[in-house]
Amino acid sequence: MPDASPAILLVLAVYALTSLLRIVLRVRSGGAYGPSLLPTSIIVLTYVSTCVYLDLFRNKQVRRIAQTIVYSTLFLSILTIIPIAVVRYRIENVYRLQTPRGIMFTEPGRGQAFADAIQFIEHETVPGAPIAVLPEGSSLTFFTNRCNPLREEIIIPGFLNREGEKRLIECFKHSTRFVFIANRPNREFGVYRAGPSDGLMSWIEQNFEPVATFGANHDSSLQYGARPFFIRAYRKTH
Repeated sequence: MPDASPAILLVLAVYALTSLLRIVLRVRSGGAYGPSLLPTSIIVLTYVSTCVYLDLFRNKQVRRIAQTIVYSTLFLSILTIIPIAVVRYRIENVYRLQTPRGIMFTEPGRGQAFADAIQFIEHETVPGAPIAVLPEGSSLTFFTNRCNPLREEIIIPGFLNREGEKRLIECFKHSTRFVFIANRPNREFGVYRAGPSDGLMSWIEQNFEPVATFGANHDSSLQYGARPFFIRAYRKTH
């Protein structure tokens, strides 16, 4: 990239630095958004270390030493990443979830929960019907060709204020027959509890009834935050 356009470099740098602010804010960069956040930062850091940094050295011998250090560091980083990628994508994420709208590889427990939930949704609703998935579940609505009745895609505890939760409840009252809640702590957003906020969860339990629990463990008494991943379906009672 020595001859890269300054405009392109500026856009990449701004995006990368903004993404890296998550570290300062103590928010993880993993999860579903990792592929969107990390590559740009890697590109910028690689460019700075192999081009900008090395150009600071005019002495050829010093430059050669610096170049060796930089390339060795990059090589060791790649060697470190390879085992992590192998474990995650060849040992852990081995469940192949195949749907008419796409394929997803994930962990067996998570994949089983999604497969069961998809089967339930296709049996109980029609294509295009609104279903709400909390705290996040756009993949579930996409794979089943259902729509999200909510304005927000992700609703983690603390994200909505009181007015926002009231608007959400009104939406549930008028356009949502089923609500699905995933037992998934949103650690990449700094939230270590599963499920919606206490107020919203209380309202859902008063107006919806649990009808099924999907996953390796179908125990209806499983609590949010428990070890196994599951998705619980709630149906409006009136």
